[in-house]
Amino acid sequence: MKLNQDQLANIVGFLNRMELTQIDLGNEVLDHISEGISEGMFSQQLTFEEAFAIEKQKWRDDLESHSSYWLGLMWMGPKIMIQKCVKQSKIMYLKATLPAVIVLLFFYSTENLWKEQILIILNSFVGIVYIGLFLLLLFLNYKMKRTGYETSHSFLFKINAITFSFLLVLYNPLVSDILSLEKEGSIAYVSLFVHAFTLAFYCFFVQFYKFHSEVQKMEVA
Repeated sequence: MKLNQDQLANIVGFLNRMELTQIDLGNEVLDHISEGISEGMFSQQLTFEEAFAIEKQKWRDDLESHSSYWLGLMWMGPKIMIQKCVKQSKIMYLKATLPAVIVLLFFYSTENLWKEQILIILNSFVGIVYIGLFLLLLFLNYKMKRTGYETSHSFLFKINAITFSFLLVLYNPLVSDILSLEKEGSIAYVSLFVHAFTLAFYCFFVQFYKFHSEVQKMEVA
């Protein structure tokens, strides 16, 4: 049994009240709830209201407000959305850590080649790259906001962009010596790892924007 537009609007209103405003997940949950209601109305001869009440109860735990240490306790949202973002975040952190470790091992194994002057030049290069990446981050954020949609990808973009913006600006080697690649003529390996991880993770911001735009196009189409 196919639901009419008023009934679908009723479900959408419920999801919005539960703060599931991310359209990629919202559309998915809307389909599941609609199918459950249709099945109840057809097989059990329930009214829309009765079938909808049953579905609300089924989805109560998945839609309750939730947070996670992985994302930061200040970021709240429906449990289904937070859990999806946590799962994606773990994968992203792992993928960004692997190339950072490889870079670290490479510099360690070739330590004698990296003279102080080379490290100073590399330090400046990283600083310039950071400025460009910060400007690109602002541009992508602007483009995503212009779409007028929210997705789980835009949520991940937002919560990570705040942290990385501070890193790209305040800890830029051109601005501060805290994460300088050169310490007393030698390689600062902690700084090297942080910079390698940052550059590797940055690829995901472009990915967030791409996936967000694709969801938008699917919604508009």
